[in-house]
Order: sequence, then structure tokens, then C-alpha cells
Amino acid sequence: MAAGGDSSLALRADGTVWTWGTNGLSQLGDGSQEARPTPRQVPGVKNATALAAGWNHVLVQLQDGTLWGWGNNADGQVGDGSAPIHPSPFVVPLP
Repeated sequence: MAAGGDSSLALRADGTVWTWGTNGLSQLGDGSQEARPTPRQVPGVKNATALAAGWNHVLVQLQDGTLWGWGNNADGQVGDGSAPIHPSPFVVPLP
């Protein structure tokens, strides 16, 4: 479980990631910017083993070693400089 800003996320034993709370910078990873008061599974993210939340952004490591991110990326905190906001999960390019 992790929390960042005004949102929360949980990693279930089955490897799914669930998010809820505010979503003004797409930190819930559902492709929208609409707040949700109840948990909902993040689409496309399976086999997660670890997660972390920052100020309106999320990073998740999967079982295969890939790192996924979404949310606020104004300062590159999600892992690339391509967009100020990543509304949906994407694979973070690691060196």
C-alpha cells in the first residue's frame, strides 16, 4: 500500500494494482482526471511486485522486471520527458 498527495494505491496478492482518491494529474492511472472515492483496478497492470507513490505520480515494478509509471511528469519524475502528464500506465525506459 502507498499514498501520495490525495490518492492511495494498493497491491493485491494476485499482482493487480488498485487506486482511489483525487485524480487531477491522472495519478489513478485510468486514463482520466476524474476523482474516485472507491478502489478500482488499474487497467493493463498485472503481475506487480512493488509500488511507490510520489506527489501525484506512481511507479510500479512488475514480476518481469519492467517498471511502469503514470501521473504527473512535469519534472520527469515518471521517468521520461515526453509529456507533462501520463494519464495511463506506460513502460518506463530504463538504461
